[in-house]
Amino acid sequence: MAKALQTNHVADNLLERNFTECGPRNVLLTDITYIPYHGTFAYLSTILDAYTKQILSYVLRDSLEADFVLETVKKLIQDHGIELAKETLIHSAQGCHYTSTSFIQLVNDTELRQSMSL
Repeated sequence: MAKALQTNHVADNLLERNFTECGPRNVLLTDITYIPYHGTFAYLSTILDAYTKQILSYVLRDSLEADFVLETVKKLIQDHGIELAKETLIHSAQGCHYTSTSFIQLVNDTELRQSMSL
């Protein structure tokens, strides 16, 4: 799965660890959490407002397929799109979900700016 999703695209680290200086809905943090249960894992994709610490969107799945990360962004736009600035920053790690062509395209289509930690 990871090989099929990866690109060489790594976004610049625009955030530079300034997590709370920009005000609400300007900097969003996204990541995947592994939750162990009954000898297996569930995977939680979240998007957090860095300023308010509010979870704006989340999706829980039993698979790490890239679609659930895309679904998290789509849910964010559906539920909070009107509250986002034109170039709200979405910051992530450099994992294959966030460097995938489909994630990059979705971020561009929704007029978000992408940033990644080193």
